[in-house]
Amino acid sequence: MDIKYLAAAILAAAVSSSAYAEEKMNEISAFVYANKQITPSGQDPMVTIYASYGKYIRERIAITGSASITKAGGTNMGSVGFGGKYYFKVGQRGELVPFVNAELQLGHGSGTGYTQNFYNLAGGGGASYFITETASVDGRIVYQIGSASTTVNVFGGQATSSQSTSSIMLTAGLTQRF
Repeated sequence: MDIKYLAAAILAAAVSSSAYAEEKMNEISAFVYANKQITPSGQDPMVTIYASYGKYIRERIAITGSASITKAGGTNMGSVGFGGKYYFKVGQRGELVPFVNAELQLGHGSGTGYTQNFYNLAGGGGASYFITETASVDGRIVYQIGSASTTVNVFGGQATSSQSTSSIMLTAGLTQRF
């Protein structure tokens, strides 16, 4: 998935759908971000492409599902998640609207000689700047804690270890409501 094509599609949809602002019951968001894991230390920086779909259950509350792909050194990871998002008001063109969000993510990764399964609890907040009635540029900060179980191939056998993880992410992306 190439993020520039996803971003172009979201912007094109924003321009074409601003007349339908009163009908927005769904949203699609796309973010690209880099983060440095806090614990355990010494890990490679991660670059992630993240996309989510939200279904509004109330005017400012959405239930979300997400998928992400992460590259960190020689490791490739993928995850799926579910959570929620709350906007402090309904956004209009030219407005900056704060929000909070939380999510549970489950994932799997692998690198040379090892595999990893993990889960993360992520929570944070940010703001959406509405460039049209239905499209926004979003920034957010997220604190994430979790656990990873890693299996390493060692001398013809396998060894498994578990570790707690935490990280802080500053993200920027686009959201289209429809």
